Amino acid sequence: MKSLSKINKFKLSPSETCYIFLKINDSLNMTSNELKDRLLSKGILIRNCDSFNSCNNYIRISIKSHYENKIFIKKIKEVIHEKETNN
Repeated sequence: MKSLSKINKFKLSPSETCYIFLKINDSLNMTSNELKDRLLSKGILIRNCDSFNSCNNYIRISIKSHYENKIFIKKIKEVIHEKETNN
């Protein structure tokens, strides 16, 4: 997802599946669980990968339709903006 790679708060891992694996950068100052909860409050469900071996502060998202992916990008940008303006 080209739009997602432009958000500098994540490290995007290459994928050949219908999932995208993201490492949350320290600059976001948010845990994967906090990000999951904030996105869920906006109607977006992601997978917190803390239970995966050596994947602390990673999330996994599903690749959806173009329209759904645009909504996800919009909502994740909202969460980042809210976090940055409230700190």
